[in-house]
Amino acid sequence: GIKSAGYYFQDITDEKKQGLHHLLISHKWERFSWGQVMAGQKMPVVYPPEIKAPLVTGKIVGNNDVRKLILSFPGAPVFINGTQISDEGNFAFEVPFRFGKGKTIFWSPDGPLNGPNVILNPTFLEGKAPAVGNITLSPDLRKTLENRFVDVQIGHAFPESSHTFGVQPASSEVFLPFYGKGSLNYNLDDYTRFVEMRELFVEYIKSVSIGKSQGQQEFYNLYQDQPNLALLDGVPLPNADSALAIDPLKVKTIDIINEPFKMGGVDFPGIISFITYDGDYEKLISTEKLVEKLYRGIQTSREFFSPDYSTGPSSSKAPDFRHTLLWRPYVEVDGGGNTAIGFFTSDSGGSYLVEINGISENGAPFHATTEFRVGDDGNKF
Repeated sequence: GIKSAGYYFQDITDEKKQGLHHLLISHKWERFSWGQVMAGQKMPVVYPPEIKAPLVTGKIVGNNDVRKLILSFPGAPVFINGTQISDEGNFAFEVPFRFGKGKTIFWSPDGPLNGPNVILNPTFLEGKAPAVGNITLSPDLRKTLENRFVDVQIGHAFPESSHTFGVQPASSEVFLPFYGKGSLNYNLDDYTRFVEMRELFVEYIKSVSIGKSQGQQEFYNLYQDQPNLALLDGVPLPNADSALAIDPLKVKTIDIINEPFKMGGVDFPGIISFITYDGDYEKLISTEKLVEKLYRGIQTSREFFSPDYSTGPSSSKAPDFRHTLLWRPYVEVDGGGNTAIGFFTSDSGGSYLVEINGISENGAPFHATTEFRVGDDGNKF
């Protein structure tokens, strides 16, 4: 063992760093296999460092013709990124911080992809929970557990009113699409609305032309001979025909990037991005030829939800079967140690436990409990 190991990690100086290096060498703790280093062998990077942002990594199997891959997070703000696929089929994307879970779309300008051919590595370290011994429950608890189970399922069935998973705190942050502000931006509500998409490009979107290539229509920037990348809520459109078939009244904005755009080794002569009001691209285009995968991002912060019925019954028809009525991590008291906390009971009757934990001014912890009962009609007694 090493005596006083903490010495090397407190008030770190260059002298301590050098001492730690010598210490590790003397104990034969080495980061590298020096035989491989001296032989000039390249060591594979199994877990690349996430220096700027999270990485989405994976592998393409059974499709050697695909050398370029593009990832898209549909919705707002629009985000896509491109990458080159290694000879072994491995790929890595740098993506912005995403909260919660949602769809990720993969596609390639080299040709179609199949879902089973795109294998994603786990976003987070996966491990098994410790084994729990057998649990023996009394038959007397059967009715109580059944009622609890029904109450929980009702909460899951009406998440918008029950807020089973908490309330997301409001955010004032504004995020831009991956291309920034774009060269030209058209807020369609500022213009005469048309019922045909083609009319928009005839009347006022003059920087983009529509031409034919290999029997299908494409979008072109002026003075460019290669078709633009067309996106709907960040989802690629196969050609201009698909875009022209969209109901323009569903589209809120159109952004134009009228110069070459490069990302991750994938180049586009320009980009035309259609953004809908509600992000309902799935109702407007087919995604059969795209590969959709579930991406698990960072867990969102949540606030405990406790409904306020002080102005009268809720207009929602969903029942309220909460079992935890109130949870507050921090409660302020007055100089006499008193405070008042108000909350509303649910429609789930029974006995409720009130548990209070705190720390006194002197740093001494304290704990107190009491109970109250709620009838089946939701009234406390």
